[in-house]
Amino acid sequence: PSMTFAAVVLAVQAVLYTYDGWNGVLYFSEEVRDPARGIPRSMFVGVLSVIAIYLLLNLAMLHVLGIHGLAGSTFAAGDAARTVFGARGDVIIRLTMILSLLSAVNANLLMGSRVPYAMARDGIITGVASRVNDGGTPTVTLVATAVLAAVLIATGTFATAAAIAAFFFVLQYVVSFSAVFVLRRREPERPRGYRAWGFPYTTALTLVGSVAFLAAALAQDTKNSLIALGLLSLSFPVYRAYRPAAKVSQELRSPD
Repeated sequence: PSMTFAAVVLAVQAVLYTYDGWNGVLYFSEEVRDPARGIPRSMFVGVLSVIAIYLLLNLAMLHVLGIHGLAGSTFAAGDAARTVFGARGDVIIRLTMILSLLSAVNANLLMGSRVPYAMARDGIITGVASRVNDGGTPTVTLVATAVLAAVLIATGTFATAAAIAAFFFVLQYVVSFSAVFVLRRREPERPRGYRAWGFPYTTALTLVGSVAFLAAALAQDTKNSLIALGLLSLSFPVYRAYRPAAKVSQELRSPD
């Protein structure tokens, strides 16, 4: 049971990247014309589309390989492609995956670069990172994000970085879901552009699931989880040190 539980946790870490782009539109919310309508619609359509695509792919591979063939395969998509297309099937599926990765890499770089860009605009990091080109793209942070990703790949630490990022992803979910309860209690009359359907039950369910994942990650992938918590602890004093500068920057940007 212990090994099975560990395998589930490690598998979920990888699956997180399959679905995590559901909230990617938030990184570009300032650029969305009608965010109150467009952001929720994008999230729902994105999640449902990914669910449909992956379920159909898994059903197709299950139909072609059978349950035993699927369980014993190290690259199920390639094995299924060879069964359908012959000897060149593996090459066909690998080329298809490489081409599909281009859009994913592009989206992740654009999303990742928006975080330090926003931090620079708030005065938390150097103002150089807030520079944009004529099209509005934060070129400095985009290049920095691409270089960092390349370094992680070249040094072979990408898998570790992915496990740490998965921990942060779910921790972010915990904070976000908890904030819904806190803000609903503190500011019940505040206008809201988004509706939390099924609140508080759906929110509580996802919160409990996220907390359970973090607990399981600490138990089964202790090293990477502790690294994530260590990085989080180190980031707090840095944030406190730059907080006064961020306040000044926000006051200067305020229309009042």
